Amino acid sequence: LRAAKGFIPDEASQPAVAGAALAFGFVMLCALFAGRLVEKIGMPRLTGYLVAGLVAGPYALGLLTEQMVTALRLVEGTAVCLIALTAGGELNFEKVRPLMKVVRSMTIWAVVVGAIALSLVVFALTPLLPFMQGMPIALRVAVSVVIGVTLASQSPAVVIALLEETRSDGPLSQTMLALVVISDLLVIVLFAMASAAAKVLSGGDADPTSTVLAIAWELLGSMGIGLLVGILMGVYLRNVKGGRALFVLVVCLVVAEVGRRLHLDPLIVMLAAGVFIENVTSIEASELIHDIESAALPVYLIFFAVAGAIIRIDLLPAVAIPTAILIVARSVVFWWGARRAGRVTNAPDTVTKYTWLGLLPQAGLALALALIVKRTFPEFGAEAAVLILSVAGVNQLITPIFLRRALLKSGEAGKRAAHDFSPEHPEASDVPPGSEASGPAKNVRASAPRPPPAPENP
Repeated sequence: LRAAKGFIPDEASQPAVAGAALAFGFVMLCALFAGRLVEKIGMPRLTGYLVAGLVAGPYALGLLTEQMVTALRLVEGTAVCLIALTAGGELNFEKVRPLMKVVRSMTIWAVVVGAIALSLVVFALTPLLPFMQGMPIALRVAVSVVIGVTLASQSPAVVIALLEETRSDGPLSQTMLALVVISDLLVIVLFAMASAAAKVLSGGDADPTSTVLAIAWELLGSMGIGLLVGILMGVYLRNVKGGRALFVLVVCLVVAEVGRRLHLDPLIVMLAAGVFIENVTSIEASELIHDIESAALPVYLIFFAVAGAIIRIDLLPAVAIPTAILIVARSVVFWWGARRAGRVTNAPDTVTKYTWLGLLPQAGLALALALIVKRTFPEFGAEAAVLILSVAGVNQLITPIFLRRALLKSGEAGKRAAHDFSPEHPEASDVPPGSEASGPAKNVRASAPRPPPAPENP
């Protein structure tokens, strides 16, 4: 990449397209090979994508400049839409309905109670947070709640990516998927209310009526537009058999760009569309997801690599102690809340034991909320955003390893239907290397139909 950059003008005068195109190819190849490399030692490919971006990013080796990373973030909206469509397509009401009691209980005990507990921890850490020094007590409480709610966010993108990578299906997988999706919607609402209160206390303008209307439009409006998108996609996919992958990618791109301008949440829009396609239309969402997997792989590679590239490792030492305390506190409250909810609702042992690990990863939503904090509170937002991004960055890198291991230990790895396959692993429903799954999960390889051998090249 260093050599290639020498053939184009310096960054100040070069066309943005040139740098973006160069970075796109470099990041895609690096992330692809890093993912395959770390998989050989039993780690999730997702971790390889993140590490590739982190190492090559502007805050490590500097192979990618900030301008390049900003240009590559154009892929982010499309990736989020694809991930949301996949999540919606996996949320089958018939499968999830028996688990809703568990999901509801875990949402309360793990996420809501977790947000409260994290807010208290942030407030207790005030002496270690310079930006909170000198604040009135009421404002300090409000800012602590804003940060606590933000840290309670999860990452459906990471959970879905690992469910796809391990080909997992069962009560644990379905519970995790439903829980992280519902929890993130709840976090969005709680954050909007907390930030509005903090804005009033900090002396800014925040009209409660306009705040409520904005939240209603973002949630209900996004759901309504999502149902419309689902109807249009259903009509097209039912009548046109070819070019599904390209059509879906175009729809995701349009929703991401138009939705952002209309103050809609693309995640909710495509989630609603996927749920509609899976539960209302006659189209098999799993077949649709199968059709778009190969086309979506480059988008996912760039998305997660860029997520790694924007981690500010240069700022971690300044907030190392508060970051470490908050990471531990977040893990403990999620572990306690999920296990309590599982015991109260008599959930299956695997659900009670492992679901909390699905709440640990953070990615897109935490980043988006941190940027909103930075923009909304110019007096202290930048420093608060550094703390949030430090916690999210560490969780983003480390927690997928534990989540993948939990999916393998649960025995649900490799239990997807035989027609599903991973773009990098075309063998049907293979259990990943090093899997500790037992029983039927280990026998999927033998029962799944094998493709005919490719003819030898003379």
